[in-house]
Amino acid sequence: VTKADRREAERIAGQLRALGLIEGPVDLIQSERDLGATHTVAFYDQEKKALYVRGTDLSDTDTRITLVHELTHA
Repeated sequence: VTKADRREAERIAGQLRALGLIEGPVDLIQSERDLGATHTVAFYDQEKKALYVRGTDLSDTDTRITLVHELTHA
């Protein structure tokens, strides 16, 4: 996360506060990470050239579909 990312997150948080949608200190970057961690089942890390998939059972159709989807990104 860069300093520019932090500034942008604070700018957006300020807008959300002005609209009355959030109150007090909110770390939007960490909130996005937390949300992503609960909903992400797989991702390809371009920098590390690594694929991460939740689940180990390749006989499971959903896991195989997710794996193929992420392989297209790789």
